Amino acid sequence: FDIALIQYDPKRGAKGDFAFGARRIAVDTRSPAQRPVVAKAPVFAFGWGRQSLSDPTPAKILQGVKLELEDAAACTSRTAYRDWRKDSVLCAMGAKREQACTGDSGGPLVTYEDQRGVPVLIGVVSSGEKCSTTGVPSRYIRIGRAKVQEWLAKNLPGFRPGSTPNRAR
Repeated sequence: FDIALIQYDPKRGAKGDFAFGARRIAVDTRSPAQRPVVAKAPVFAFGWGRQSLSDPTPAKILQGVKLELEDAAACTSRTAYRDWRKDSVLCAMGAKREQACTGDSGGPLVTYEDQRGVPVLIGVVSSGEKCSTTGVPSRYIRIGRAKVQEWLAKNLPGFRPGSTPNRAR
């Protein structure tokens, strides 16, 4: 599923410039049935990748962009996953064709849907199409997918699938 974990020790301090402070977020525990995709729902992606196809230089500070989810049927049609991978990907793009770019892979796709504004990690940047030049949404591995939840339970201390969203660092 194109996913990995990196352990960060906040007691060791931070290096580099950050536009957004590091803080805890909730890790999605809701299955695709419990978290149906709502077309045009706002989500946010973050990363240090390229800012344009013509410039190979990665960003010097963490970038963030507001995107909109593509409806599930269109995303499934785009990925052509009809086997065990069906519903394992979310597709998202900004209103002005913004999306993830080279170097953003592994970055978070976050929603702030609850009333308290708590960020929830619902996806991980997997792939995109030529950095906002094609109008084709980027693809994100869906955190709520059962196989991803099983993997997280084995590799993320304290993670419990199917519970209230887990808090992670």
